[in-house]
Amino acid sequence: MPRSTSNRYFRGWSPYYLVIVLKILEEELVKIKEAVGEQAYNDGRYEEAAELFKSLIEQDEFTEFLTLPGYKKLA
Repeated sequence: MPRSTSNRYFRGWSPYYLVIVLKILEEELVKIKEAVGEQAYNDGRYEEAAELFKSLIEQDEFTEFLTLPGYKKLA
């Protein structure tokens, strides 16, 4: 069965929810950096993971398997 747009899951929700989620993502990255330390954060792929997450949630349609774009980045 084909997936419909993300609006299927968020009918009636304000487009500002995306703005809120992106703000929370930024805040969580700061917390992660504080928790693991700057060196470990910089050595990790936290920013890359956040960019992948953002690209997934900003699309008009959800990817059927959310892990597939991640696999492509690892390859």
